[in-house]
Amino acid sequence: SVPEPETSDGTAAQLPSPQAARESATAAATGSAAAASPTTSSTPPTAAPVPATPAPASPGPTVPVTAAPGLPGLPGAVPAPAGYGSTVDEPAPAPAPFLPPGTLPVRPEGRAVTATGNFRAPFPGSVGARWLLTGRGDEVTLTGQGYVQVRWAATYARGTGPLQLPVWSGLQGKLFHVASGGGHRLDDGVPGATDLPHTWLGNPSTGYDTLPPGAAPPWHVEYYYLDGSVTLTNLEDAAGYDLGVGPRTRAQVLTDLNTAPGRSVVRFGLVRDNGTDTAPVPQYLTRSTIGTVEGLLAVPQHSAV
Repeated sequence: SVPEPETSDGTAAQLPSPQAARESATAAATGSAAAASPTTSSTPPTAAPVPATPAPASPGPTVPVTAAPGLPGLPGAVPAPAGYGSTVDEPAPAPAPFLPPGTLPVRPEGRAVTATGNFRAPFPGSVGARWLLTGRGDEVTLTGQGYVQVRWAATYARGTGPLQLPVWSGLQGKLFHVASGGGHRLDDGVPGATDLPHTWLGNPSTGYDTLPPGAAPPWHVEYYYLDGSVTLTNLEDAAGYDLGVGPRTRAQVLTDLNTAPGRSVVRFGLVRDNGTDTAPVPQYLTRSTIGTVEGLLAVPQHSAV
């Protein structure tokens, strides 16, 4: 008998059936013939597609991650930290005449505000207050912790034109613009005047003083809170003005702000203070100590302290 073939591991291998053997032989013959005969199809062979090289992705717009100070944040931006000097005075419409003022926050009045500098004492017919700045270059250096008033009088009868607004310089500590009063803004109409428009900045016969673009219109009396030291300088030019500066108590500020309209009082006062370091600071304020009028004229309107 013919011995059965063995596999490599020593077990007997199973032989294919005769039918399976015939089918295997037929398939082998067909494969050999196909390999020997060239393809006669009329359709040319199609090359396998080559994957296209992807175009580089567009980088897209760059979104800043930090907002510039004083500017609104963009999507994804981190707001600038709020703190002292982050709010600066800016122009705003006058409040309604009969709108009462808000609540004035309580700030410490620990050290009486004193003054040194080049100023005048009050005289009959002057704007009032304790220290007068009536000419270009007049200045007062204030030191202490408490409220300060600055009374305004535009001297348009002596000449009109663009106002060169006063500058605060040499700031040590903090200065806030806390309220506005005196019964009117300088651009309000004077009650009872018939030569219209007649404001506290001029009238048809004298002409009118004008404010620099972006300047906040002064009220007759502006109130500030000082904790430290600062110098205020009158920079009047062709359009003159007088400033009356002096210390006030919070109670005195409240009395003025709450004076109701009537006669020469056009409107209630306005509270600006919010009791925090984000309360507004005045325009034209710098920590730099500047000894010349020319240098003061270069102080920017938008304070950076």
